[in-house]
Amino acid sequence: AAADLVTETEVDSVAITTLSAKVGERTVPQLHYAFVGNLALLTSSSGSPKLLSSLIKQKKEQSLTSAGWYQKLATKLPNDADLQLLANGSFAESMLAGQDAKLVELAKQGAAFSFSLSSSALAVKCFLALDEQNAKMANDLASGVAPADMGKLLPADTIAAMKMQINVAKAIELALGMQPDAKAQMEKGLAGLKKMTGEDVEKATLQNLGGNLLLGLSVSSAEKLNQLIASGGNDMGAISSAFRFLLWLDLKDGPALQRLVDKALASAGNEIPVKQSKAGPVRVLTIPTPEGPKVHVLFHKNLVGMCLGAGCTDEAAKLATGAGESLTQGTISAGKKAFFAPALLANYQDVGRTVDLVTGLDASALGSGGMAIKMGLDMAMVALKNLEELIFLLRPETGGVAFQALLTIR
Repeated sequence: AAADLVTETEVDSVAITTLSAKVGERTVPQLHYAFVGNLALLTSSSGSPKLLSSLIKQKKEQSLTSAGWYQKLATKLPNDADLQLLANGSFAESMLAGQDAKLVELAKQGAAFSFSLSSSALAVKCFLALDEQNAKMANDLASGVAPADMGKLLPADTIAAMKMQINVAKAIELALGMQPDAKAQMEKGLAGLKKMTGEDVEKATLQNLGGNLLLGLSVSSAEKLNQLIASGGNDMGAISSAFRFLLWLDLKDGPALQRLVDKALASAGNEIPVKQSKAGPVRVLTIPTPEGPKVHVLFHKNLVGMCLGAGCTDEAAKLATGAGESLTQGTISAGKKAFFAPALLANYQDVGRTVDLVTGLDASALGSGGMAIKMGLDMAMVALKNLEELIFLLRPETGGVAFQALLTIR
């Protein structure tokens, strides 16, 4: 407060200390504070000793806890958070003045933020209150989705993953409502496919989706990454050896989709060069691409998947039948528990394994200036070496949506 003068006054039996500073010829109050039990109350120069005294003696119905917006937002934050920030609608609106009109409209109900730090994790939560219509829309998108045990479908060496649980019918309804012309185009396309296959295409595809989506990215080893980098990043064999991509969708009726695919392939004849095979009990359709990598489409009971990368079909088959080493096998970490909890959208990053892989890169594989690049990467990894997993979640809650981040520490 750059105080030149400290004064004490008593207002309604409350001792108030004022710190003042010289501004030209005047002495101007900068800060007022008072101690009440184990609390310290402070106000800037825009407040006054009388304000502090009135806060101490005000009735409960006059306090912030009785404000509707505060009651609505405070319950959305963890009680034991180290920091809580709450903004009512008018303040949030003024802070976003001049920004996108839709964003300003969304902020009219207020927002809340919390930060918590422990010896094992850093947790952040942001809750955005929404009006009744938008809150209902957000909750509708996440409602009616039957939970599926998707964790067992990703391998243990998954380095990054994304999960979605969404009411497909509501999502399509919302999307078509925003683009009226798209509805007519979609219906025309579905009608054409129905004529070609003789099947109810919409029922076998869009209406057949259970609403759970899971995708993951795996990296074989630092050695494979070094080989890929040394090849200039254009060797498809090296890319397939270093990376594996896996995607799964749950279905209400798996055989219905397979029947549709079979009829579509029969109608296409040799125009689509598809190779059919089996990986254990899993049916595999392999489709070559002009760029070189092969895309594998997988069918198993009420699951449909897609994978890329060397050996991905055998690995996917083991996971689908419960025989493979999965991301949720054994003792599951706090980060994985948070990732697989119900959420509209969730992202997972294995920070610890990312650090290990980057640390294992060979400077000679990085080409000219590789040593300097490697030194820079190693220095960056030192800052992350104690981190384990990073999880982002988006989930609807009563009255709005919550965005959460959890960073677990080794």
